[in-house]
Amino acid sequence: MSYKNSLVMAYIGEDTPHRGDSKAAIGLSKLVAEILNGRYIYVDADMLEKSFPGIGTLKDRLLALYAREGYPDIVIGPQEPYLPEDLSLHSPLMITGINERISERSRTRQAKKLVSHHLTRADLKREADLFRQHYPDIQGPLTGIFLADDLWEIEIIRYADKLRDIGSRYPEMTFFICPSRRSDSSPDRLKFEIEHESSFWRKIEKSGSPLESLKTAFREATHYSGKSHDKIRVMGTSWEEALSGYNPYIGLLGAADHLVVSGGSLSIVSEALFTGKNIYLMNEKYDYTALEKEGYVQDLLELSSRRKFPTREMPPLDVTREVAQSIVDEHLSRNSPVPSLAA
Repeated sequence: MSYKNSLVMAYIGEDTPHRGDSKAAIGLSKLVAEILNGRYIYVDADMLEKSFPGIGTLKDRLLALYAREGYPDIVIGPQEPYLPEDLSLHSPLMITGINERISERSRTRQAKKLVSHHLTRADLKREADLFRQHYPDIQGPLTGIFLADDLWEIEIIRYADKLRDIGSRYPEMTFFICPSRRSDSSPDRLKFEIEHESSFWRKIEKSGSPLESLKTAFREATHYSGKSHDKIRVMGTSWEEALSGYNPYIGLLGAADHLVVSGGSLSIVSEALFTGKNIYLMNEKYDYTALEKEGYVQDLLELSSRRKFPTREMPPLDVTREVAQSIVDEHLSRNSPVPSLAA
């Protein structure tokens, strides 16, 4: 039985394509289509509106899409699309929900708390080259700091102190702060978090930007107790700049010599571990015991302040292909010819 014409849909719907759940759905859909030698299509509300501007509702736009592309054989995404009720002859395999639940198809995910993502080795290399072109004046080793959740003032000062001490062990060091707010799906939520974050830094804030507040905190830490470390440089980009212009997120993952990751995002932790380096965690929201035992993650505050980062190459961790293969296997089992009793 041929599956070359299988249509795999990454359906984001009215959600944002910037969330980890959405990115994982895109990566899984592309990989499933590749394994099946089938077709891949990306669908969200904005794409439907642009493709069918004369049609009023999301439901009707989806029907127009089905008329043009055919019904999907597999749907992967955070939401379920509208489908006509009478599809008894063509009932698609629906793989929908949050990334954590979808990724439970992987035994590795169950043991290590990893989730699926959309990255490839080629993505990391290409984006790392673009990052270096965009920021040609990086000094010394590059440490990427990926933020995904709130850090209280006392925590950020402790983390900044630790990074200052480790950074001072190098002739030069660049810290690049990347506010990875991919989980914010609404402007109201984003506005709330910016205001909430700003309140944490009121005592040290020098501008209205949360990014500048964080950069100020790290800069002040590098001059703590009158010990100036002029060779330590703090850079970064704001969330708004990343959305409207160049987004350094993937490039920083690929280019950084050391990765410091807020532990509140399984997506960011999983993507960081795909780079083939061990990582250092701030705010361990989840249980990373299995990863810690294998040397993939370490608590930043537990590192020695008198030594350089103990970064080393590690076998890249990735559950995406395992999850994709599980989806393919289920699809094939649903569509296998039923053996005849007469035979």
